[in-house]
Amino acid sequence: MIILAYTSEHRPAIRRILENIGWAEQYIASAELAVDAFSKDGEACCIYVAMEEAVIVGFVYVQCYAWNRL
Repeated sequence: MIILAYTSEHRPAIRRILENIGWAEQYIASAELAVDAFSKDGEACCIYVAMEEAVIVGFVYVQCYAWNRL
């Protein structure tokens, strides 16, 4: 398993993951909007994908603010 920083090339894989686990289109669309927004804010947000055997198998996005950083 390899953890990589997100790039826009990973976006279709995130959709595929959410479709495969049965998310409704409205939630997938919202997740894609969040990924787009988070990917533009490198200071407070980060996105990572997990790759196994050249296939994206997971992802996480995190939003941090000064008031909640340890």
